[in-house]
Amino acid sequence: MVQLGAVPAATPDDKTEPLLVAITREELDRAGQLNTALGQQALLLAERMASPFASAAAVASLAKRHSDLIAALVPPAPGKPDFLDELAERRLKKASGE
Repeated sequence: MVQLGAVPAATPDDKTEPLLVAITREELDRAGQLNTALGQQALLLAERMASPFASAAAVASLAKRHSDLIAALVPPAPGKPDFLDELAERRLKKASGE
């Protein structure tokens, strides 16, 4: 019979936070959402995704929810309009009769 040992609790030697957590924290802080309930939820999801003990299925599920929260909390960065932006603008003009 095979005996399985207990999995030790995570005790990272390096106390720096994972990059995903740092970026999430920075984006939420910049948007003024860090200290909100949903902001804290996004931060917790980032921490869970960065865990070395998270399964691939868990990370996939957490990543989807994390992306949804970030999209809802953090306004998109201004950028150069792309083809889809231009197409949407043309459709609006056409619909308004311009």
